[in-house]
Amino acid sequence: MILLAVIFFILMGLNAFWDARLIHNHVEINHTRSTLLWGLVYLIFPGVLYITDVLTWPEIWPVCAVWPSVRWIGHDIILNLLRGKDWDYLDLGNVSSLSDKLLRKLPFHFIWVKLIVLGLFLGLIYVVIHPYN
Repeated sequence: MILLAVIFFILMGLNAFWDARLIHNHVEINHTRSTLLWGLVYLIFPGVLYITDVLTWPEIWPVCAVWPSVRWIGHDIILNLLRGKDWDYLDLGNVSSLSDKLLRKLPFHFIWVKLIVLGLFLGLIYVVIHPYN
């Protein structure tokens, strides 16, 4: 489980670095395509680790289940810091992500929404795993 989490964190850093380079070079990011492409990259590793019997399904799925919310928080923070922005910067441009546009409209700090989503994923894992342990 720790191996997969480490791989995912390395991929998240690479993804944020790649996005920072694209933004620096004034290349517009297609957020839907980027999310789908990186999502496939993330799925390759658990598949390989499962097929090669390095990890079992009960070790893989909790990491995969919580990862979208962890990535949502971590990727944005890393990307903002790589760009020299505040950790909680939200893009104001026309090409900003849909989530940035929606989160900008909240009457409270957006990190609470991200943390609530993370908490929901963790709760789901607890409800599904706990009965089997």
